[in-house]
Amino acid sequence: MDHPAFGTAAVGRMLEAEGLRVAIIAQPNWRDDLRDFKKLGAPRMFFGVTAGCMDSMVNRYTAAKKLRSEDAYTPGGEHGFRPDYATTVYSKILKQLYPDVPVMIGGIEASLRRVTHFDYWSDTLKPSILAESGADLLIYGMGELPLKETVRLLKRGVPFSSLTTIPQTAVLLPEGEPAPKNKRWDDFTLYSHEHCLGDRTHYAKNFKDIEIESNRVKARRLFQQTGERLLVVNPPFPTMTEKEIDSAFDLPYTRLPHPKYRKRGPIPAYEMIKHSINMHRGCLGGCSFCTISAHQGKFVASRSKTSILREVESIKQMPDFRGTISDLGGPLGNMYKMKGKQQWICDECVRPSCIWPDV
Repeated sequence: MDHPAFGTAAVGRMLEAEGLRVAIIAQPNWRDDLRDFKKLGAPRMFFGVTAGCMDSMVNRYTAAKKLRSEDAYTPGGEHGFRPDYATTVYSKILKQLYPDVPVMIGGIEASLRRVTHFDYWSDTLKPSILAESGADLLIYGMGELPLKETVRLLKRGVPFSSLTTIPQTAVLLPEGEPAPKNKRWDDFTLYSHEHCLGDRTHYAKNFKDIEIESNRVKARRLFQQTGERLLVVNPPFPTMTEKEIDSAFDLPYTRLPHPKYRKRGPIPAYEMIKHSINMHRGCLGGCSFCTISAHQGKFVASRSKTSILREVESIKQMPDFRGTISDLGGPLGNMYKMKGKQQWICDECVRPSCIWPDV
């Protein structure tokens, strides 16, 4: 769906704006002769892999681990068009077919699995998704700024293997290679994956430390030993400025699904949001049942009113628009333009929530 609410479209349009040619293969068939993965050949820079706007396991199974009756992100609501652990499956196939081409992973599925994590579906602790997928680089959170920096360096001729100090990325270094030096960041070492397997209280401590770093203005760089290799998670970029977030939403989206889906029926997820507007990113709530901090952080980045009204005008031109904008908001509630009263307090704060136990 070429719509700003869908991460793949946002990334594709942003790369296009950087002067690159972009090919998107949606829901490739992983069960046949893999022709979908080969139909466009090898890219010049890298493959980018995402499982989509929703974790592939949550999308496919209920909390009781039963198959869902429909997939809201597939035409006609049909299910079965994406594999379990889709990011890992797609990455392994690409590495098998094109072993010399770098693979970059991102999106919600990759972001939430960037370090040792509890996998509900198998009831086990799994290592970083970088270890299981074989991918070369992980971008977590909102992808525009780290992707722009990655492309800028690649255009200058920097080898992909040297992209180890870009903010908001994670890499699994080759065995025996030390962490790259960086004077800008403080470092913090998590319990190793093997320690977590041996004692789950170590995993719980890691989770708390990761949550703290995800919610800081000036986060530390995280290290975690995973087998014989060192996982490096670089701190995120600062919260997007109004100009930066406007540039992401002002790209020339058609706001429509690809024409090839026309005969396959409506796409439920698209039907729900096609006349809605996302005004901001981030959430200051810090609710214990939610991991939005791992993806968007607690600091709110808001668009300008001019940018929002431009999107209103583009919605008005849609042939099926009947006068109602279904939603104005953000990832959770309406937190448009909300921020701390004193920035110096936010700079030092490590709480996950701006509103609990007090405002």
